[in-house]
Amino acid sequence: MRRTVAITSLIASTALVLSACGGSNTGANQSKASGNYTVSVNADWPRLQRIDKEVSLVIDVTNTGSRTLPQVTVTLTTGVSGTAAPAFSNIDPQPGLAAHNKSIWFLDVPPINGESAATNSWSLGRLAPGGTAHFVWRIHPLVSGPHSINWTVAPAMLGGVAVLADGSQAAGSLSAVISSKSPAATVNPKTGKVTKNFGKNPNYVAPSNSGGASPDSAPGTDTGSGGADVPSVP
Repeated sequence: MRRTVAITSLIASTALVLSACGGSNTGANQSKASGNYTVSVNADWPRLQRIDKEVSLVIDVTNTGSRTLPQVTVTLTTGVSGTAAPAFSNIDPQPGLAAHNKSIWFLDVPPINGESAATNSWSLGRLAPGGTAHFVWRIHPLVSGPHSINWTVAPAMLGGVAVLADGSQAAGSLSAVISSKSPAATVNPKTGKVTKNFGKNPNYVAPSNSGGASPDSAPGTDTGSGGADVPSVP
């Protein structure tokens, strides 16, 4: 009897400790904030994309204010679909479809440790003053044509507003053109190695060894003032 009581007490104590330490993701997904939090945002991805090549969407959020963001969060929407469709998807208006969400990009790799309960939002935890949260989505273009991604930064999953230095909401958009054409390829007769000649594209910017955006196009950078001009489809 004493052993049973001891085991029961141990289980209860363990559950209490886990609850106090945040042993479940549920509490993290329901983080709350209030008031304004000042941030700066740098959003970047290739403006020219191809269906046969993975690209990266990178959003860096820096806390330029004096308050710690409880759980820095980025929400993504595609075109004018809003949160009615998952991130990287549009709503397909065609009647009679079993599923009305049309994926424009396939999400290969989401931000590490950034998953949340929402299909459009990712969170990277507390962000102290002066700190920077680095969000990276590795995505694969699926549908050719001009497309856009809208981003919004929040200090938490619930409540509060992230604002830029000028007091406007920390939000913006990035535009891109996805081409269905594969780059020209050449074969080295001596080695048999196949090389894709991205340089035939007049908008191509040669890659460097310093990293950054995908090497198949010139990156477009958005700091919250709106998307850049969209080039025509190749």
